[in-house]
Amino acid sequence: MPSLVTNFTSRDFSSIYEWLISILRTECPEYTDLNASDSGISIIRLISRATDSMSLYVDEAFAESFIHSAKFKQSLIDIARSVDLLPKLPNAAVATVRLTRKGALIGNVGNTGVISIPADARFYKVDGTGYLLNTATTMQVSDAYKDVIVTQGERITRTLTISDFTLDQKTGRYYYNMGSGVAADSVTFVENSLITWEEVESFYRSFSDDEHFALEVYADLYNGIADTVFFTIGNGTVGKSLVSGTSYVLSYIKCDGASGNTGSGTITSIEGEYDVLVTVTNTTSATGGAGVESIEDFRLRIPKVVRTQRRAVTKEDYEALVLSISGVKRCECIDRNDVDRWPHLYVVIYVVPEGGGEMSSTLYDTIMAQLTSIACLGGWSGRYILLDAEEVPVDITCSIGVNYGYSSEAVISSVTTAINSYFHVDNNDVHMVFSLGSLHTTIMAVTGVSWVEFDDSVVNVYPDHGQITTVGTITITVAT
Repeated sequence: MPSLVTNFTSRDFSSIYEWLISILRTECPEYTDLNASDSGISIIRLISRATDSMSLYVDEAFAESFIHSAKFKQSLIDIARSVDLLPKLPNAAVATVRLTRKGALIGNVGNTGVISIPADARFYKVDGTGYLLNTATTMQVSDAYKDVIVTQGERITRTLTISDFTLDQKTGRYYYNMGSGVAADSVTFVENSLITWEEVESFYRSFSDDEHFALEVYADLYNGIADTVFFTIGNGTVGKSLVSGTSYVLSYIKCDGASGNTGSGTITSIEGEYDVLVTVTNTTSATGGAGVESIEDFRLRIPKVVRTQRRAVTKEDYEALVLSISGVKRCECIDRNDVDRWPHLYVVIYVVPEGGGEMSSTLYDTIMAQLTSIACLGGWSGRYILLDAEEVPVDITCSIGVNYGYSSEAVISSVTTAINSYFHVDNNDVHMVFSLGSLHTTIMAVTGVSWVEFDDSVVNVYPDHGQITTVGTITITVAT
């Protein structure tokens, strides 16, 4: 029997069909009826179709094994877990709120005395979104007002025992379903009201008696919910495990991600009896709120973080380190030869939080803590200069043509939305050139727009280091 060479690169229907026909002619030369209506040929065609489909499934499954071709976030998570890297958890928006003492009310002596407000007291935005007071605060008699920090979300506290956890039979680790929206850096786990466990990225440096826990995201649907966060602990060999008869208290903030971002002056009330004692307004925008890291952001971050090897030496290392912090959307690290600062040995980093705007004090402190603990310039914070990216507003004035049958008002609204989206921090970056041609393409893609012309004052903008373009005033007219 002649030798047949199998070609594993040709797996489409036509190639498989021709290959099977060649085998048929070789093995059964007397089989001469190759008409498509022949029963034997029909079987070969069915086999070719099934094999073509199986080849597609094999290709799709194989693609999920690589960072640049995986289509599902959970596939990327599984890949990144092999190097102890996890996606960023949701981040709660943070704002500064000013409490102003109200004037004395008849029969309410507390309004002129000491006002004490406990941690986790709830504040509210005009649409009902809730915020929590970070730490307890006291307004002394002499205090006309006081500034405090609030974090968007709801505090969840659970008293747990080993029976509330699920044992992973493969790893020997216990895990607990915390649901979605668990805010980064908000989780505490206390054993017997005495021992506070430490959150770690992974257990690769954990010993058997280390009270460590990790938070893992499961991106696929779990009980109908995507991006579920699981509280995971060690197995007794790598990281301490749970102990029967022991009581544990798990506490965390469940946040609304980007929905918590808001402008100044929009957080206006406080719960309960404190409402008659003080007026409330946020003096800064609430920034930093974001959901679980998107698949594309995670895809881009994986190779950068792997190359840094959890240390920061080069500009790229610093950017990868800062971008790995929940609440950071964009950043740019500047070579000290390009800026004039003191001392001579330092690194300058411009940061844009999730949703844009300025860094909150909480986010600033979180970034600085990471830098002083990992970066090569050591533990002195003076070596690290953290700055908000400078916003460069771009005014857009244009005329558009509206296709017949479309409402001018609706098209103008859609074009305005497209322009705002173009400048949004999700689609923009620090030191990124504003291209008039790119904006033209964006507007032309809006349904109902037939043409667009810009005013002569609208030109390309080339931001300097540490600058990011933002939308200024938008003026749109419809040609008649």
